[in-house]
Amino acid sequence: MTIFRGIALLALGFAASGCDSKAASPPVPPAGGPGVNVSPITRSIRTGPLDPSKSKKFDVEVIGEIRDCLREGCYSRDRLVEIFCEEKYLKGELDPKVVRETVDRELAALREEQKSWPKETDCDRLSQVFQALNSIGVIALENAGFDQGEGYEAVTKAMKNAREKEKISGYCFYHNQDLERAVKGQGLYVAFGPIDPEKEETAGPQVGKLVVQELERRGFKVKWNGKFNERIFIEKLDWKKRI
Repeated sequence: MTIFRGIALLALGFAASGCDSKAASPPVPPAGGPGVNVSPITRSIRTGPLDPSKSKKFDVEVIGEIRDCLREGCYSRDRLVEIFCEEKYLKGELDPKVVRETVDRELAALREEQKSWPKETDCDRLSQVFQALNSIGVIALENAGFDQGEGYEAVTKAMKNAREKEKISGYCFYHNQDLERAVKGQGLYVAFGPIDPEKEETAGPQVGKLVVQELERRGFKVKWNGKFNERIFIEKLDWKKRI
Protein backbone atom coordinates (compact mmCIF):
# COMPACT_ATOMS: atom_id res chain seq x y z
CA MET A 1 0.00 0.00 0.00
CA THR A 2 1.40 3.43 -0.97
CA ILE A 3 1.51 6.42 1.33
CA PHE A 4 -1.33 8.05 -0.57
CA ARG A 5 -3.86 5.21 -0.52
CA GLY A 6 -6.69 5.27 1.95
CA ILE A 7 -5.83 8.57 3.68
CA ALA A 8 -7.67 11.84 3.85
CA LEU A 9 -6.80 15.06 2.02
CA LEU A 10 -5.93 18.57 3.04
CA ALA A 11 -8.44 21.39 3.36
CA LEU A 12 -8.24 23.99 0.60
CA GLY A 13 -6.14 26.96 1.52
CA PHE A 14 -3.70 25.01 3.66
CA ALA A 15 -0.23 26.55 3.54
CA ALA A 16 2.42 24.35 5.19
CA SER A 17 6.04 25.23 5.80
CA GLY A 18 8.77 22.87 6.96
CA CYS A 19 10.75 25.82 8.29
CA ASP A 20 10.66 24.83 11.94
CA SER A 21 10.99 21.09 11.53
CA LYS A 22 14.00 19.17 12.83
CA ALA A 23 16.78 18.72 10.30
CA ALA A 24 16.71 15.21 8.83
CA SER A 25 19.58 12.88 8.06
CA PRO A 26 20.85 13.11 4.46
CA PRO A 27 18.83 10.99 1.99
CA VAL A 28 19.98 8.61 -0.68
CA PRO A 29 19.60 10.82 -3.78
CA PRO A 30 17.23 9.52 -6.48
CA ALA A 31 18.85 8.21 -9.64
CA GLY A 32 19.03 10.84 -12.36
CA GLY A 33 19.67 13.90 -10.20
CA PRO A 34 17.49 16.53 -8.53
CA GLY A 35 15.23 16.98 -11.56
CA VAL A 36 13.70 13.51 -11.22
CA ASN A 37 10.11 13.54 -9.97
CA VAL A 38 10.18 10.62 -7.52
CA SER A 39 6.97 8.66 -7.09
CA PRO A 40 5.80 8.00 -3.52
CA ILE A 41 5.85 4.36 -4.57
CA THR A 42 9.63 4.50 -5.17
CA ARG A 43 10.55 7.24 -2.70
CA SER A 44 14.14 7.59 -1.50
CA ILE A 45 15.14 6.23 1.92
CA ARG A 46 17.09 8.35 4.39
CA THR A 47 20.38 7.06 5.71
CA GLY A 48 21.77 7.29 9.23
CA PRO A 49 23.71 10.20 10.77
CA LEU A 50 26.80 11.67 9.18
CA ASP A 51 30.14 10.01 9.95
CA PRO A 52 31.64 11.99 12.90
CA SER A 53 35.10 11.65 11.33
CA LYS A 54 33.95 13.81 8.43
CA SER A 55 32.89 16.76 10.59
CA LYS A 56 34.78 20.05 10.42
CA LYS A 57 35.63 22.95 12.69
CA PHE A 58 33.94 26.33 12.76
CA ASP A 59 35.38 28.13 9.73
CA VAL A 60 34.52 30.31 6.74
CA GLU A 61 32.47 27.48 5.26
CA VAL A 62 30.32 27.22 8.39
CA ILE A 63 29.76 30.99 8.34
CA GLY A 64 28.62 30.66 4.73
CA GLU A 65 26.19 27.90 5.72
CA ILE A 66 24.74 30.10 8.46
CA ARG A 67 24.38 32.95 5.97
CA ASP A 68 22.58 30.71 3.48
CA CYS A 69 20.24 29.33 6.16
CA LEU A 70 19.32 32.86 7.20
CA ARG A 71 18.56 33.74 3.60
CA GLU A 72 16.15 30.85 3.37
CA GLY A 73 13.92 33.01 5.58
CA CYS A 74 12.53 30.12 7.58
CA TYR A 75 14.27 30.06 10.94
CA SER A 76 14.23 32.19 14.06
CA ARG A 77 17.55 33.17 15.62
CA ASP A 78 17.25 30.62 18.44
CA ARG A 79 16.15 27.85 16.07
CA LEU A 80 19.10 28.50 13.79
CA VAL A 81 21.54 28.27 16.71
CA GLU A 82 19.92 24.99 17.73
CA ILE A 83 20.21 23.59 14.20
CA PHE A 84 23.94 24.30 13.96
CA CYS A 85 24.84 23.32 17.51
CA GLU A 86 22.76 20.16 17.83
CA GLU A 87 21.63 18.91 14.42
CA LYS A 88 23.70 20.00 11.45
CA TYR A 89 26.91 19.44 13.43
CA LEU A 90 27.66 17.09 16.29
CA LYS A 91 26.72 18.43 19.70
CA GLY A 92 29.74 20.14 21.22
CA GLU A 93 31.57 20.47 17.91
CA LEU A 94 30.69 24.16 17.47
CA ASP A 95 30.88 26.77 20.23
CA PRO A 96 27.29 27.97 20.85
CA LYS A 97 28.53 31.44 21.79
CA VAL A 98 30.38 31.81 18.50
CA VAL A 99 27.37 30.49 16.58
CA ARG A 100 25.05 33.01 18.29
CA GLU A 101 27.44 35.88 17.60
CA THR A 102 27.74 34.85 13.96
CA VAL A 103 23.98 34.49 13.54
CA ASP A 104 23.38 37.94 15.10
CA ARG A 105 26.00 39.56 12.89
CA GLU A 106 24.73 37.96 9.68
CA LEU A 107 21.12 38.65 10.60
CA ALA A 108 21.85 42.35 11.14
CA ALA A 109 23.62 42.52 7.76
CA LEU A 110 20.73 40.78 6.00
CA ARG A 111 18.13 43.11 7.51
CA GLU A 112 20.17 46.09 6.36
CA GLU A 113 20.35 44.63 2.87
CA GLN A 114 16.59 44.06 2.82
CA LYS A 115 16.02 47.81 2.89
CA SER A 116 17.10 47.97 -0.75
CA TRP A 117 14.96 45.04 -1.93
CA PRO A 118 11.97 45.64 -4.24
CA LYS A 119 8.56 45.86 -2.61
CA GLU A 120 7.56 42.54 -4.20
CA THR A 121 10.24 39.88 -4.57
CA ASP A 122 10.31 36.57 -6.44
CA CYS A 123 9.67 34.87 -3.09
CA ASP A 124 6.50 36.91 -2.61
CA ARG A 125 5.28 35.91 -6.07
CA LEU A 126 6.19 32.27 -5.46
CA SER A 127 4.10 32.22 -2.28
CA GLN A 128 1.23 33.72 -4.27
CA VAL A 129 1.54 30.82 -6.73
CA PHE A 130 1.29 28.25 -3.95
CA GLN A 131 -1.67 30.04 -2.37
CA ALA A 132 -3.44 30.07 -5.74
CA LEU A 133 -2.80 26.35 -6.27
CA ASN A 134 -4.21 25.53 -2.85
CA SER A 135 -7.33 27.46 -3.76
CA ILE A 136 -7.94 25.35 -6.89
CA GLY A 137 -7.48 21.93 -5.32
CA VAL A 138 -3.74 21.31 -5.47
CA ILE A 139 -2.00 20.76 -2.14
CA ALA A 140 0.95 23.15 -2.49
CA LEU A 141 3.63 23.11 0.21
CA GLU A 142 6.72 25.29 0.54
CA ASN A 143 9.90 23.91 2.14
CA ALA A 144 8.23 20.57 2.78
CA GLY A 145 10.77 18.44 4.65
CA PHE A 146 14.39 17.70 3.83
CA ASP A 147 13.98 15.65 0.63
CA GLN A 148 11.27 14.24 -1.63
CA GLY A 149 10.52 11.43 0.80
CA GLU A 150 9.81 13.90 3.60
CA GLY A 151 7.88 16.06 1.15
CA TYR A 152 5.47 13.19 0.54
CA GLU A 153 5.16 12.71 4.28
CA ALA A 154 4.21 16.39 4.61
CA VAL A 155 1.57 15.95 1.91
CA THR A 156 0.22 12.88 3.69
CA LYS A 157 -0.04 14.81 6.95
CA ALA A 158 -1.76 17.65 5.16
CA MET A 159 -4.27 15.28 3.58
CA LYS A 160 -5.28 13.93 6.97
CA ASN A 161 -6.57 17.39 7.90
CA ALA A 162 -8.69 17.81 4.77
CA ARG A 163 -12.20 19.16 4.85
CA GLU A 164 -13.22 19.24 1.19
CA LYS A 165 -11.48 16.07 0.13
CA GLU A 166 -13.43 15.73 -3.08
CA LYS A 167 -11.98 18.98 -4.41
CA ILE A 168 -8.33 17.94 -4.15
CA SER A 169 -6.83 16.70 -7.42
CA GLY A 170 -3.09 16.67 -6.75
CA TYR A 171 -0.11 18.07 -4.91
CA CYS A 172 3.13 19.98 -5.46
CA PHE A 173 6.01 20.99 -3.20
CA TYR A 174 9.64 21.90 -2.96
CA HIS A 175 11.81 20.64 -0.10
CA ASN A 176 14.77 21.98 1.88
CA GLN A 177 17.43 20.66 -0.48
CA ASP A 178 15.64 22.45 -3.32
CA LEU A 179 15.54 25.60 -1.21
CA GLU A 180 19.28 25.40 -0.50
CA ARG A 181 19.97 25.36 -4.24
CA ALA A 182 17.56 28.23 -4.86
CA VAL A 183 19.32 30.41 -2.26
CA LYS A 184 22.56 29.83 -4.18
CA GLY A 185 20.96 31.01 -7.43
CA GLN A 186 20.61 27.55 -8.95
CA GLY A 187 16.88 27.71 -9.67
CA LEU A 188 14.09 25.78 -7.95
CA TYR A 189 12.68 22.33 -8.62
CA VAL A 190 9.03 21.60 -7.80
CA ALA A 191 7.72 18.05 -7.35
CA PHE A 192 4.10 17.31 -8.28
CA GLY A 193 1.63 14.53 -8.91
CA PRO A 194 -1.95 13.30 -8.66
CA ILE A 195 -3.53 12.12 -5.43
CA ASP A 196 -3.83 8.57 -6.78
CA PRO A 197 -0.28 7.30 -7.52
CA GLU A 198 -1.72 4.71 -9.88
CA LYS A 199 -2.62 7.61 -12.20
CA GLU A 200 0.78 9.29 -12.23
CA GLU A 201 1.36 8.86 -15.95
CA THR A 202 -2.13 10.02 -16.94
CA ALA A 203 -3.33 12.51 -14.32
CA GLY A 204 0.16 13.59 -13.23
CA PRO A 205 0.83 15.80 -16.28
CA GLN A 206 -2.53 17.53 -15.77
CA VAL A 207 -1.45 18.56 -12.27
CA GLY A 208 1.89 19.66 -13.68
CA LYS A 209 0.15 21.89 -16.21
CA LEU A 210 -1.81 23.62 -13.45
CA VAL A 211 1.42 24.32 -11.58
CA VAL A 212 3.16 25.63 -14.70
CA GLN A 213 0.20 27.85 -15.58
CA GLU A 214 0.22 29.52 -12.17
CA LEU A 215 3.99 30.00 -12.27
CA GLU A 216 3.93 31.53 -15.75
CA ARG A 217 0.96 33.71 -14.84
CA ARG A 218 3.16 35.37 -12.24
CA GLY A 219 6.09 35.83 -14.58
CA PHE A 220 8.31 32.84 -13.83
CA LYS A 221 10.26 31.15 -16.64
CA VAL A 222 9.65 27.42 -16.38
CA LYS A 223 11.34 24.37 -17.87
CA TRP A 224 9.45 21.05 -17.96
CA ASN A 225 9.11 18.14 -20.40
CA GLY A 226 5.35 17.79 -19.84
CA LYS A 227 5.65 14.36 -18.24
CA PHE A 228 5.39 13.05 -14.67
CA ASN A 229 8.97 11.74 -14.59
CA GLU A 230 10.53 15.22 -14.60
CA ARG A 231 10.05 17.87 -11.95
CA ILE A 232 9.12 21.40 -12.90
CA PHE A 233 12.12 23.73 -12.86
CA ILE A 234 12.00 27.49 -12.28
CA GLU A 235 15.14 28.55 -14.13
CA LYS A 236 15.65 32.04 -12.76
CA LEU A 237 14.67 32.82 -9.20
CA ASP A 238 16.16 35.69 -7.21
CA TRP A 239 15.73 34.36 -3.68
CA LYS A 240 14.98 37.34 -1.46
CA LYS A 241 12.76 36.29 1.43
CA ARG A 242 12.18 38.84 4.18
CA ILE A 243 12.67 37.81 7.78
